[in-house]
Amino acid sequence: MQNPNLLYTNYLICVMVGLRGSVVECNKFVESLGSSIISKSSSLLSSQESLFLNSSFLSEQRRRHGGGGGEFKFRMNQRIAFLQGNSFTQWSKNDYFKNVKEFNYGTFENGVKEFSRADQLYILNEKEQLESGGYEAILLSWSKVDMSYKREKVIENLKRNFKEFE
Repeated sequence: MQNPNLLYTNYLICVMVGLRGSVVECNKFVESLGSSIISKSSSLLSSQESLFLNSSFLSEQRRRHGGGGGEFKFRMNQRIAFLQGNSFTQWSKNDYFKNVKEFNYGTFENGVKEFSRADQLYILNEKEQLESGGYEAILLSWSKVDMSYKREKVIENLKRNFKEFE
């Protein structure tokens, strides 16, 4: 029998992306997030991952960074850097999505769990994309620090330390 917290997290993810299928379909979708089977390159997004990241998960940040009144959209085969912590350590896409799926979302006063994380989204401009080795955005997790003050150094490190986590 599956862990009830994991089942509920899967349910929250499926509701967030608008997936209204069976429990089996939902679990299959969630299991595909971060899977290198779907995306040969660990920094390139699959269609399922872009669907998840375009859901309400990061909607406020995507609107803020969209420019021209639009909204930033994740898409399949887009190169995204996944960083963690106050030291901006690079981690694999697989580890990022594993962490998203295993995070125990808090219970609130009304007893309902909510899918909420404090991940930070940084959209790279054309110059930064070239300097970083082709990344279009950075997703920073588990950091209390705003990356803005070290942005240039982080982008320089992305290219220097570029590695695919297969």
